[in-house]
Amino acid sequence: MKKYLIGCLLLAIGFPLKGQVGGSEIFQFLDLSNSARITALGENTYTLYGDDATAAYLNPSLLNPSMDGALSFNHNFRFQNIGNGYFSFAKHLPKIGYTAHFGIQYINYGDFRLTDDTGVDQGAFDAAEQAFVLGVGKQWNKHWGYGVNAKYVSSRFESYMASGGFFDVSAIYRDSSRRLVATLLLGNLGTQLTT
Repeated sequence: MKKYLIGCLLLAIGFPLKGQVGGSEIFQFLDLSNSARITALGENTYTLYGDDATAAYLNPSLLNPSMDGALSFNHNFRFQNIGNGYFSFAKHLPKIGYTAHFGIQYINYGDFRLTDDTGVDQGAFDAAEQAFVLGVGKQWNKHWGYGVNAKYVSSRFESYMASGGFFDVSAIYRDSSRRLVATLLLGNLGTQLTT
């Protein structure tokens, strides 16, 4: 019995459980993965340096000249006609040495029937959320880079609407000879503009 309890305790420590807590945050769709590659890598790809411009949504300091002209569109088909996705485009601006990107993160929750308190059909409504992202980043020297994203977010649920403004600020250090990559990221800093 003692071995069984110790085994259960070790299992619980190794695999922490999370309960669902609803209503404690706004604009939670911002945490959805924006590409299949990022999902496959566990969604914690804050140091994924390369030519994939979708990574700049998570960490704008990853923006670099190799992303010039990168265009991406990802869409996830979920249950009950729910779909989310991400569109992005990146462009290197050689005159000023920055790489810029524009992106749209979205989720569409589908169509719903609107009824009154007695169940009488009042028509239909839909629900959706979008985030418009504009970011710039620069590789300062061989090892250091920095970047910033600005996000305008809007939600529409039936007749209820909300909007917000958010920023991501990040810096990255890369040393390929030592196989070391480290990043500092302050993500989704901001507030609701309308509630």
